[in-house]
Amino acid sequence: MRLPDVYCGETIRDSWWGLSGVYAIQHIETKRVYIGASECIRARLMTHFKQLRKNKSPHPKLQAAWNTLGGEAAFRWRILRIVPIPLSEKWGSVMHYDLRMHEAIFLRRHQKLAAFNTKGGCWL
Repeated sequence: MRLPDVYCGETIRDSWWGLSGVYAIQHIETKRVYIGASECIRARLMTHFKQLRKNKSPHPKLQAAWNTLGGEAAFRWRILRIVPIPLSEKWGSVMHYDLRMHEAIFLRRHQKLAAFNTKGGCWL
């Protein structure tokens, strides 16, 4: 099953600051993915890639794949779904319910591809 593309590529745009939704980091060759959700996708993707480059990702399966399957050149990111959240509801101590719900839907729908998730927003 192919993942949908809302946005896909290599450049994380400054204009996406504050864009909330569900995203994937995908190994280009195997199509395996990490699926996550964030109230600010831009910041979260930047954090993921920074941690992966430094070999400090809290997601061991994603980090192992990054280290052995070609690093940054072998992965791309995708925004799977934009989930609008009112600014007044963002930045709480717990991720917004709508984000978690959409993330869970993508994880269930694409569980065979989500080889890097361990639970929730981590590799399976």
